Amino acid sequence: MTLALGIIVSLNFTRNLDAAHCSVRLEMRSGRPLVDGVYLNGYGPYRFLLDSGAQTNTMESGVARDIGLQSTFRVELATIAGVVLVPGGHVDEVQLGDIRVSGPEFIVHSLDAIHALDPTIRGVLGQEFLSRFDYLIDVQDHSLHLGAAAPRSGSRVDLELDGGRILLPTNFGRLVLDSGTDTLVLFDRAADTNLEMRTFSGSTPASSREPETVMIAGYGLRTVPSVSVARPRAAHEDGLLPIIAFKSIYVSNSEKYVIVDPRW
Repeated sequence: MTLALGIIVSLNFTRNLDAAHCSVRLEMRSGRPLVDGVYLNGYGPYRFLLDSGAQTNTMESGVARDIGLQSTFRVELATIAGVVLVPGGHVDEVQLGDIRVSGPEFIVHSLDAIHALDPTIRGVLGQEFLSRFDYLIDVQDHSLHLGAAAPRSGSRVDLELDGGRILLPTNFGRLVLDSGTDTLVLFDRAADTNLEMRTFSGSTPASSREPETVMIAGYGLRTVPSVSVARPRAAHEDGLLPIIAFKSIYVSNSEKYVIVDPRW
């Protein structure tokens, strides 16, 4: 069974990048990065999932009550399983390590699907948070480096943004960089739906595939488990690319490129 958590909502991603920098440890849980020590308006510490495939940030309703979050908007949350309407609001400050971010947006939603991964997870930091930085995710070293300087070498490729999410050109089409899944998810006709993929808003049938190797700019990533699902309504991408396909990846939000498995 696989767990895909990428979400799409209608938010504004126009902002200046944060110049601060810090490094934090990641706990890789079934191929997905978790961060401890997240503080919201001074409350915490909380454990969060780091999800590059999620357009926005999410907290569970209990955390929203704890910090006194005021609901100021409602958005449609779309996943591969469907669309639900959820409330959201602004947090005065998020702190992670030495980083402090003012005014980020959060939606409030059940994390039942994520709790199957780890019941102590209280929220998700998505692209609404990550897009404020140039950053390096070192999968091998289990570390996140926010505000990291660009590596000197490695396979560099331009990125495309779709609703704040990162799309990368591959041999399977344009795939979303998604640390919220441990599986290569390809939007294709599912011939034998022998699996169920769970998301925020429900589940969808999936077909198992042979493990696939993804190529980016002629560079082969790690071979990862793969499934096919029916193409979601209004999806612009061709699937989801798990972060565990990389040894590490550098994302330049300031100049709109990534470096695959960078070297120094």
